Amino acid sequence: MDKKPLARKKAKKLIRMGNNAYFNGNYEKALSHFDKALKLYPEDAGAWNNRGLVLKMLGRLEEAVDSYNRALEIDPSHGDAWYNKGNLLSTMERFKEALYCYQKAVDINPDDTEARNAMRYCEEKLQAGEGEGSPGEEGLDVMAEVAEEVVADEAVEGLKERGTEETEQKAKEEVGDE
Repeated sequence: MDKKPLARKKAKKLIRMGNNAYFNGNYEKALSHFDKALKLYPEDAGAWNNRGLVLKMLGRLEEAVDSYNRALEIDPSHGDAWYNKGNLLSTMERFKEALYCYQKAVDINPDDTEARNAMRYCEEKLQAGEGEGSPGEEGLDVMAEVAEEVVADEAVEGLKERGTEETEQKAKEEVGDE
């Protein structure tokens, strides 16, 4: 008998209990619930992300970074984990790393205005030479790289949209619709 579905079900219950404890400000209890859940089902990226939030609130910042990293190893498309890791790194004045995380969050969810605003904040800090790993020119190089990626991504999306419109128009012309 496969015990994985049962373990996952128990883990989900513990995660809900951890979320409730977190929202009630009981961070130690929340951490305990998340740790128990992850022992049962360590593949839950959301639980690792939530564990990171709790650890940040407890001031255990490096452990929080590790939890976000684990969430992202499991699910590299977990936008909230990228965003939360960016927030943590920004708090730690590691703006270059935070900027990268926010960019990943925006790549996953282009409508994420909070991540876009956080990117601008990090860019300003890097331009001012503030934070770890942000001496003037290096910070500007990072921002230029990120800007190039954003422009390239937007160009690709524009081509996809234009290609779709052109394909639809050709299809209409072939069947005689206008």
